[in-house]
Amino acid sequence: RVLEGRVALRHMKRLASALSNSEGEIEISLEFGIDNMGVPFVTGSIQVNLSLICQRCLEEMNMPVETELALGFVRSSVEAEAMIGPYEPYIVESVPVDLMDLIEDEILLSLPQIPMHPFEECPARELYDQAAEQDEQENEVSRENPFHVLAGLKTPNKGK
Repeated sequence: RVLEGRVALRHMKRLASALSNSEGEIEISLEFGIDNMGVPFVTGSIQVNLSLICQRCLEEMNMPVETELALGFVRSSVEAEAMIGPYEPYIVESVPVDLMDLIEDEILLSLPQIPMHPFEECPARELYDQAAEQDEQENEVSRENPFHVLAGLKTPNKGK
């Protein structure tokens, strides 16, 4: 069976907490079946544009997410370890499988731990450039040796 459609981001409660804006839709294209080995599976793609907060500049950023999935449904971790083939094991905790949770899990797994604009596009780049320029200027200025005062306390005969 093939399932294609769109789901509003606002229905994804766990994902919404990671977003700066939960407006928009997720495009979903999934195919369900049973392979030659008898493994129930789902393959397909998920596409969405997410609004995240850049952790460098703390401004909103757009992040397109396109993820391909190939999951084989299993009942236990023992079956998951024994699974061979092109699928990642997905342990089914209850039947029927909550498809919204599965989709939300896949999107959450594709998010970066620390979302940031590419450095070249980040508004905070100007601050980094200014700080680097200031550091460069400070390094050019010759600094007085903090131990210079101690040099005057030295005795020529080494305390004898």
